[in-house]
Amino acid sequence: MVSLLAVCLTFGFFASSSHARRSRDGFTKENMDFPCGQQKISERIVGGGKAQPGQFPWQVSVRRNGYGICGGSIISPTEVITAAHCVSSSTAERYQIIAGATDFTELRNTTQVLRVAEIIVHPKYAGLIAVRYDVAVLRLDGALDFVNSEGTIAPICLPKASHQVAGEVTITGWGRTKEGGNTSRVLNAVTVPVISDTMCRVYLSRGLVAILFAPYDGSSMFCAGRFRGGADSCQGDSGGPAIQTVDGKSTLVGIVSWGFGCARMMSPGVYAEVSKFRDFIDAHWSLEGSVQGRRRSTTARPTTTAENPQLTAGNITLVKPLGEDSGADFISVESLQNNSLSNN
Repeated sequence: MVSLLAVCLTFGFFASSSHARRSRDGFTKENMDFPCGQQKISERIVGGGKAQPGQFPWQVSVRRNGYGICGGSIISPTEVITAAHCVSSSTAERYQIIAGATDFTELRNTTQVLRVAEIIVHPKYAGLIAVRYDVAVLRLDGALDFVNSEGTIAPICLPKASHQVAGEVTITGWGRTKEGGNTSRVLNAVTVPVISDTMCRVYLSRGLVAILFAPYDGSSMFCAGRFRGGADSCQGDSGGPAIQTVDGKSTLVGIVSWGFGCARMMSPGVYAEVSKFRDFIDAHWSLEGSVQGRRRSTTARPTTTAENPQLTAGNITLVKPLGEDSGADFISVESLQNNSLSNN
């Protein structure tokens, strides 16, 4: 069974490591104009397996108080997209992202860590009861350095609002390798088929899912998986990317959102459909961080300002973030960041 992941390992050696740094050069024009959707390695992973450095350079680990709880995708030097349910329970100062990492046991000197300065949750996101509009933009407290990352950090392209998800998607993350299992130290990837809205409604309108969630909503979601199961996203993968190649470029078409367990038969994973949120995303790109598409508008934006009791991460398998008490890996981000600054 191949599923995906949020990393479970205690890294005491990070306090003395110099293999990560915070970007100081991210605001250069070359960095701001960096092309999206390019990979150092573009091999397709079909049956599932470990990713190579540079294969998915937009993938980040989203951390709360140092614990790896979710994934995310870089869309500009200063912005990351993730699932709203990953970050709606706490204020921004508790979150950090780690970029340029594939194997957390062997960090490269191109790995970068930044704190989250602002969380912008979709205004229609309503929490656990109806996981619609499960998307959030993380505004970082600095700029990621694409140019000097040796191909390990780069933005992913966004789909046009008219894009229809069909065929197959590749999902990536450090989440659990199977339902109830351990998380992974290495970024994993698997390719799964997209399922029609009609079949998604059939599969997901039964049992506990029907009780806890509003019906599957094809206007803001899609689902993907294999009929017999065995390949899926899992706890800890939430917020991470579902990827397709569009016009020759890797494109973020979905965000890992929810599902019934992990890799079960007739229980596909559900993904927030990014093309449905282009207006929201476009409205909240910063002026200095706009790599693709339109720049940020001046409209007011909702932010998380207090603890949100609607979702307690990690205590239910239907939604898949990891909590600090549910096997999430811990890294002393402050030690990592301070040490990296002293080594620049």
